[in-house]
Amino acid sequence: SDSLTFKIGGTSMNVDMSCGNFGRVSSMGLIGLENLGNTCFMNSSIQCLAHTTKLVDYFLGDYDSDINRTNPLGLNGELALAFGELLRSLWTNDRNTVAPHNFKAKIACFAPQFSGFNQHDSQELLAFLLDGLHEDLNQVKCKPYEEAKDASGRPDEEVADEYWRNHLARNDSVIVDTCHGQYKSTLTCPTCNKTSVTFDPFMYLSLPVPSMAKRTMTVTVFSTDGSREPFSYDVSVPKFGTLSDLVQALSAACSLGGDESLLITEVYNNCIIRYLEEPSDSVSLLRDGDKLAAYRLPKQYEKSSLVVFTHKHFAEHSGVDNFVTPQMKEFEAPLLASLPEAVNGLTLQEIYLKLLNPFRFSKIISSSTDCGRGDSDCAVYSMDAAGDCAVNLMDTTPSSSDGNVHSAQLEDGPERNQCNDNSCEVMEGPSETYCGEADVSDKEAQTEQFGFYLTNERDDVQRTKIEMNDLDLLEAKPNRLHVSVNWQHSASKQYDVSMLNNLPEIHKLEVIPKGTEDSVALHVCLEAFLKEEPLGPEDMW
Repeated sequence: SDSLTFKIGGTSMNVDMSCGNFGRVSSMGLIGLENLGNTCFMNSSIQCLAHTTKLVDYFLGDYDSDINRTNPLGLNGELALAFGELLRSLWTNDRNTVAPHNFKAKIACFAPQFSGFNQHDSQELLAFLLDGLHEDLNQVKCKPYEEAKDASGRPDEEVADEYWRNHLARNDSVIVDTCHGQYKSTLTCPTCNKTSVTFDPFMYLSLPVPSMAKRTMTVTVFSTDGSREPFSYDVSVPKFGTLSDLVQALSAACSLGGDESLLITEVYNNCIIRYLEEPSDSVSLLRDGDKLAAYRLPKQYEKSSLVVFTHKHFAEHSGVDNFVTPQMKEFEAPLLASLPEAVNGLTLQEIYLKLLNPFRFSKIISSSTDCGRGDSDCAVYSMDAAGDCAVNLMDTTPSSSDGNVHSAQLEDGPERNQCNDNSCEVMEGPSETYCGEADVSDKEAQTEQFGFYLTNERDDVQRTKIEMNDLDLLEAKPNRLHVSVNWQHSASKQYDVSMLNNLPEIHKLEVIPKGTEDSVALHVCLEAFLKEEPLGPEDMW
């Protein structure tokens, strides 16, 4: 078609689209604004509004009768008249630029913060301008009071319409028609779980820009059934991310099964001082020097009672005249497991010994007297005064410098080795021994190597010793049972305790170098704005 029909100010206009007139007509609305000196913030806002179709139609038409000169919240209509005059000058056939001196002076009159020629924020000016235009053009002369009603389970559409009618009863202008919207706000009380739903009006949204800074955090993961060795993982989470982000990253790093869950804790001085169970808590609450331990729990037991073992062992200590004496020292990392229904001394001992399996040096007990004395051709040596013998499987240090536990390897390599007299059998595996009836005495020896005591979560009260034959240990099953374990000196020689002794700290903050950041899309900012967040006592409810 050679002609185009459009409406400006409610009047239909026919425009000739022939080559002779196209240049002149297409120049309407393309007039620029002069920079009066650091007025880019103002010019950009004006151009945005000057090319909003509904506002152009309105201000190029007859809007004088809509000006509300009695509104105490308005500017006596002066801002609306000044903006309309400026917009008309931009929508003419004149190709000369416009110097918005009068409009800037009018803004400075009502908003002194924009006076002078300093730089300002464009969004702040736009917010003032839209609000001022709305109040100057608000058709409601007497604003009624409308009490907001609770949703009370009603459909969202019904509640939203009610809130919007209440809003229009007090606000009615072209700015409302063009720039006002409504968003749903849901608030849930953490105490009583009561949910309140409101639909609040908005004119603009201040969206957060997600930070590109990442934080590398080191967390050590322990099993709760003694099935695997502990391992420290370095995971990256957003600097201002949540514990949910940490759990998600750590679950992927440790290949967490679908039937497992992670319980992350903060450990200090041999004790768990905090259980990090609230997914919405920020990781910024965790300091660089904190130490974290995570425990793999079967999902079927994640809500069940737990037993937490804190433990102490004998460590060599140089005293006077360099005389070495054993001294009781606390392990850094507690061990944790689900608590069975029936709890007694033997049950707790079995659970604890099972948790220690990944740390134990492979031990072999000989059923032969000669082998037991270490005078046969077997590669064995005496481990203690009781005459127990074991093949030396540790030809290297039990752990590397990074603190990770390594599996013991046989010196001669094969998985199974026979003595010359076939009296003892070497097998790889965590503390599995098959030497006739000697495994019974081995378990009895293990029992004597550990002392179990009931304590509190800080392990700072007078403790009650747990007897193995005590069948009525607890009157009621607690949510978390705290048990302190004292190791005898001989026990420390049979376990690789490097991971228990040295729990790594959280790493320092790592910021992505400039130039390598990913671009931030608008929908990502919207998702960050819509993300649930916890409210504290200091926040507005």
